[in-house]
Amino acid sequence: MEPHIPYLALCLYSTSFCLNWIAVLRLGYVFFGARIRACIKLSKVVKPEFSIHFRIYLTAVFIVSIINIIYASYFITQWSPANKYTFFWIYIFGFMAQSTTPTIPVTVFGLMINRILIIQRRFEFFNNKVLPKITICAVFVVFGVSVSLFVPQFPKDGTLKVCWAFFCVVGIHASNFYTYVKLSFGLFNAILSVYFYAIIKHQAKKFDSNNNRASQAWGKHYKKANHLTIMTGVFECLFNFIPHTIDGFIIRLMDFDVTAYVGPYSTFLTSVDALMVAHAYANTLTSKIEKSISTVHVKPVNGSTK
Repeated sequence: MEPHIPYLALCLYSTSFCLNWIAVLRLGYVFFGARIRACIKLSKVVKPEFSIHFRIYLTAVFIVSIINIIYASYFITQWSPANKYTFFWIYIFGFMAQSTTPTIPVTVFGLMINRILIIQRRFEFFNNKVLPKITICAVFVVFGVSVSLFVPQFPKDGTLKVCWAFFCVVGIHASNFYTYVKLSFGLFNAILSVYFYAIIKHQAKKFDSNNNRASQAWGKHYKKANHLTIMTGVFECLFNFIPHTIDGFIIRLMDFDVTAYVGPYSTFLTSVDALMVAHAYANTLTSKIEKSISTVHVKPVNGSTK
């Protein structure tokens, strides 16, 4: 073990702990806080305009963030310069984190397909009724396969040993499925993100050239959703596909363990991704509610509007 690893691991886990807490609070606002605020100021609940696919994706990020808080908490509270932890507890907390994290790119894939079909105005029934069920089923399949791979690796020795991540307990071979899922869906999501960006640019030029008010109104209606979709794709590429692609090539081609020198970077990048997503979606929801509040007119008793 490199001498800097214990301190780097502590730094990354501490940062991840803070980032995930912020993400959970921001996403909690998306799910609950916005409705409470709207209820207080408007005397009614304003439902978020996020589609079912956005909600599936945000739910996955929310759950993974909560689990990563628990995961990071163990390493922070048990930290020592010797970097020795009890294998049993690393396995328990890491099992939860690493079984759920691969579900995020799966939900992003479903979201990308959904938004592309909406823009192209095709397969409406499949998009609205069938695709959400397929996405949820795919999430459970990925989760189930991860569980089936990690359960046989339960550590029989619970003594303190030098370790700083889940995969030093279960072994690098058990991480293959985790890596392949993140890489494959990351590649699909990167391709779909570029394609989605291209078609909305094409649609925008088409609307402008036709000067059709109905088409332009339709485009503006989906503007924020399209912007969030592009941001989701960018975050997925920056914090999932690109770093894990580099890591995968280094490990497979050079037989070089990156984590031995950079620490638990995957947990850290997942935390940064969660923070960026939570910030983007919470800001979008806040602007919607503020706009709703600003457009409310109060009628006095005489019936005139001021």
